[in-house]
Amino acid sequence: TLGYQRTLQATDLWKLDEARTAAVLAKKFECSWADRVERAETWNRGLLDGTLNPSLFRRTAWFFRSLSSGTNFSNTLKQLEENWRKKDGRKSHSIALALNDSLGRFFWIGGAFK
Repeated sequence: TLGYQRTLQATDLWKLDEARTAAVLAKKFECSWADRVERAETWNRGLLDGTLNPSLFRRTAWFFRSLSSGTNFSNTLKQLEENWRKKDGRKSHSIALALNDSLGRFFWIGGAFK
């Protein structure tokens, strides 16, 4: 009812919880974003230098796909793995996941109600 009696002033509002201030959330987001970028770059480097290998499920799918292709089995299998390493297996950093890391459920609740 105070807003009807007179214009609200800054002193009329309650103090925001320190954990929800812009400075704290911005710092958490920057750390989360840097972590997401680093994870994606590490994954992509691992793909290119060969330290990461495709899963058993993926290799099995490639095996059956190569068998059914009707062309040279080993060349098709190599081509599928090369395509995975250079294009399909690459990860990109996600701003939505970085926001999830820093804001948690409030990010998703806000998005749902938007």
